[in-house]
Amino acid sequence: MPRAFVALVPDATVLDALDRLEVQLRPHVESARWTPRERRHVTVAFLGDDTDLDVAAERLELLAAGTQGPFTIGLCGIGAFPRPRAAQVLWCGVGPGRGRLDDLARRAVDVFGLTVTQRFVGHLTMARCSP
Repeated sequence: MPRAFVALVPDATVLDALDRLEVQLRPHVESARWTPRERRHVTVAFLGDDTDLDVAAERLELLAAGTQGPFTIGLCGIGAFPRPRAAQVLWCGVGPGRGRLDDLARRAVDVFGLTVTQRFVGHLTMARCSP
């Protein structure tokens, strides 16, 4: 069974902007493994490495049915997990629409019966770094 996520995928205009950002950042981050354009997303919930996709599809329908309609998020700022001087992940943060994204993430935890081990931080992973 595959690794699965509930995620939001940026449109082509946003992906183009992220491509330009990557070009600017590349010379400054030598150890980075950049996320390919086609895999860039904002994770709402990680479902696991062994997810039954039929069950996930049913629960995704429940999640969508309870959503208050479409909403827009904006990516803004860049940062690193766990912190800039020990970067393992380079990311773009979510600014506008963060409250709606946080609500969706909380609902996904409930609908999918997930165990939360970390505080949700809406972001799009640009790259992973080696020490």
